[in-house]
Amino acid sequence: GALLTRILDDREDLEAELLALVADSAGLLGSPDSNRILVEIAFDRSLPQFVRSAATSALGRIGDPSVTPALVSLLDMEIEPRRAAATALGYVAHPTAVREISRLVRMLNHDDDAPSRQFAAIALGRIGGSNASEALINAFAQADDALRPWLALALGLAERGSAGSGNSEALLR
Repeated sequence: GALLTRILDDREDLEAELLALVADSAGLLGSPDSNRILVEIAFDRSLPQFVRSAATSALGRIGDPSVTPALVSLLDMEIEPRRAAATALGYVAHPTAVREISRLVRMLNHDDDAPSRQFAAIALGRIGGSNASEALINAFAQADDALRPWLALALGLAERGSAGSGNSEALLR
């Protein structure tokens, strides 16, 4: 982890593709030592979106809840980092995290980008808990045919994580 963190710190002369691969590798190693520099990269608007998205995804893979506020802020960025932040929140947010769940629900219900809405649904399913499940059930009742399969999958994830909460029954109503 230390070598990758050093490479990320000294990124000035790295090609964008290599920087994205190093960020991905840091995420796969799972070391929170890289969090600070990955957050810096994720917010660096001088870098291409795919690099910032790779850094954001790596933060989710590392799974350290301390990056949750940064991930919530990244939900207001361009499309690729925003999608990655939604996915990453599914790995780090806690089922009682009202602010994070509310922000993902807003994304699920109002984002103009269909994949962003889908990623928000999956993140809510991974987070699980009663707040996320309730939001998914409510969204399912009003969703169009394109979003419903994603919501069904998310409800299944939430049910699996809570050892049978009865979410699947909501699909039958």
